[in-house]
Amino acid sequence: MVTAFPLVSGFFLDALGRKVSLMIGSLIFLLGSVIQATCSSVAVMIVGRFVAGCSIGILSTVVPLYQSELAPPHLRGGLTAIAQVMVVLGVAVAAFADALLLPLADGWRWAILLPVLPGLVLFVGMFFLPRSPRWLVQHGQEDAALRVLLSIRDEAEARSELQEIVLDQQRARASGPHLRWSELCSGRNARLLAVGVTLQLLQQLTGINVFVSFGPRIFISLGLDSASLQTALMWTLFVATLPVPWGRHEP
Repeated sequence: MVTAFPLVSGFFLDALGRKVSLMIGSLIFLLGSVIQATCSSVAVMIVGRFVAGCSIGILSTVVPLYQSELAPPHLRGGLTAIAQVMVVLGVAVAAFADALLLPLADGWRWAILLPVLPGLVLFVGMFFLPRSPRWLVQHGQEDAALRVLLSIRDEAEARSELQEIVLDQQRARASGPHLRWSELCSGRNARLLAVGVTLQLLQQLTGINVFVSFGPRIFISLGLDSASLQTALMWTLFVATLPVPWGRHEP
């Protein structure tokens, strides 16, 4: 929650860039996982949870932005949906992994240490991925931004998108000194803000965090087996992918 706060996440996004922020977030996650897996007291476990939570605050903010800035327009909705699908899939994989590891000696430590593997994959993989072209333009590196776009677009599309990004940045800089917080509550900005806040609020009101933590116990108490859990997961994945074929509508 701390690192997802705009004043904190904004520093990572604007000053360090999306790519570096993802690498820092993965390193913090690795540190938090190791602290939890090797803890010898509840206090140390809480510290580890806090450290790992800080990484989630960074990554949950940076990942959608990085995806949207590198993806072509016709794939942005799908890639954003896939990110959420992977979160849901990760919850399911973690539940099955816990069922296998917890009966072992110190199995809970191995269960906590298991996420280190995808964390390492993310950290190492980011070395091979480009910086965000929009961030490069923000920092006056238009030639580097064009090289990135040419590596993932055809030439005509890359140059057109670069021109669009440059124009957006010029408009932002021209209006920057005159921006006020009150503008968030008027016109199109107010509609976008209302949609975003409402979706976040509804997501939490579903009680999803309780289900993530106690899902297996809830299913067992209802007399359901693992097949039922898998069925529920598949429906969740299906709903999460609806933005891909249906597209999005401007509020």
